[in-house]
Amino acid sequence: MSEPYRIKVDKDRIIGKINPQIYGYLAEHMGRLIYGGIYDEGSPLSDDRGFRKDVLAALRKTRCANLRWPGGNFTSFYHWEDGVGPKADRPVRYDLAWRVEESNRFGTDEFVQFCRAAGAEPYICVNVSRQSTPEEAAHWVEYCNRKGNSYYAKLRERNGHPEPHGVKYWGIGNEVYWARGKGNFSPAEYVALLEEYATLMRRVDPTIKIVAVGLGPEPEVPRSGRRQTRKTLLRQAVDWSSEVLKKAGDLIDYISLHKYYSTEDYYGTVAAPADAEPMITHLHELINMTTSGTGREEPVKIAFDEWGFGWSRLTSGWPLYEAKYGLKDGLYAAGMLNVFHRQCNAVTLAVFSQLVNVMGAIFTTEDELLLTPIYHAIALYANHSGDTALDTLVQSETFDTDYLDLKNVPYLDASASVSEDGRTLYVATVNRHRDRDVECRISLDGFVPKQGASTFEINGPDPMARAEIGQPDRVKIEERTIQDIGPDFRYVFPAHSVTIIEMGV
Repeated sequence: MSEPYRIKVDKDRIIGKINPQIYGYLAEHMGRLIYGGIYDEGSPLSDDRGFRKDVLAALRKTRCANLRWPGGNFTSFYHWEDGVGPKADRPVRYDLAWRVEESNRFGTDEFVQFCRAAGAEPYICVNVSRQSTPEEAAHWVEYCNRKGNSYYAKLRERNGHPEPHGVKYWGIGNEVYWARGKGNFSPAEYVALLEEYATLMRRVDPTIKIVAVGLGPEPEVPRSGRRQTRKTLLRQAVDWSSEVLKKAGDLIDYISLHKYYSTEDYYGTVAAPADAEPMITHLHELINMTTSGTGREEPVKIAFDEWGFGWSRLTSGWPLYEAKYGLKDGLYAAGMLNVFHRQCNAVTLAVFSQLVNVMGAIFTTEDELLLTPIYHAIALYANHSGDTALDTLVQSETFDTDYLDLKNVPYLDASASVSEDGRTLYVATVNRHRDRDVECRISLDGFVPKQGASTFEINGPDPMARAEIGQPDRVKIEERTIQDIGPDFRYVFPAHSVTIIEMGV
């Protein structure tokens, strides 16, 4: 009889390289994310630029690879020239996305400076809507990336930035496939716009990386007013992404995927990554089928540039959409990162939605900062994972959940990676059992681990535990040392926990 729980890692079963750009965050002008979150003028916790020093320090600890800005939905009403130049001269606009006044005191230059201070690549999403033009987007690229005597390059210099910002990643639109004032474009309409935007933006800077909008199967209300079935949503996602890839696949570097989950159920939350992984697989197969004959040197990759929890998980009043994440949500995040590691050949850029306060991995008050279990999961994986993903065999008992009708979800979820020099092996495991510790046999094929391995564990007193004012460490990462390991050893993974075993080999 086979053992119910086993993880096997084979040195020769290499999946591919893990791109560090999977550790990104969304920074949208929404609620207290920008103002009072990352940018808090006059606060004793801010530097002379207005940047919250505690937020910057926390970001650096997660090795934040990119920040996507200015949205999100905000993008579809944003005109970038409102946010450059002397702050006293910038117009205050009424933001039609979130129905608040936007001061524009945090704009392009501030965003790029914040990214550089955090060690992150700036990822700008341009306005593609009924109120925007391809020329506006091209001028934005010129402002950011061109050196010379042209108008927008000189404007950046007059604004105090003589050297180009060098913004590499550019998204052309955000969720333009559905309404809420953003366009509700058909696939053909979007492809035509994508071709215009990409062509003009690359005439300014041919080196930029372009992210096209791919359709995420979100349960939105269609024009008929009846909710769509999951089968219909998936078909629409395939149809949209297929059109983009077939007609404009030679112009883009990435196609985006967005997916939010909305449940308070423990097992529904921790099982959600099992729903996301087939979406990635199907989109990757679609990319291969539709772009195989284009002669591209590099295939189109997936930018999973919004992942997280949807609106029903959040407060709908003020403060706007501020989440209270518990330990179970950290298990969800770790499960998503395991997915990105396993799917590293498909997903090379990812963005958690969002950074601070609004659905945030970090929470701030006027004088304090709290780190959520989701933050701890991202920090753990960013700091204790290798460069190369290994195919990992996991044997586990399974469970079913009514949420999304997910069946046969394994209690143990694992990924493995090895450092570039081959001297350190990392085995990352989520024990989704709510109440039970799991003893697991771990078999290493081709590795002989050294004694004194380290374990890093995220856990708390119960699955709903979360950081609170006065109790910031109710959920945290604890480091321990284990001595009794070898090519075949046993380890007990505690209930509702995330564990990375880091061993010299």
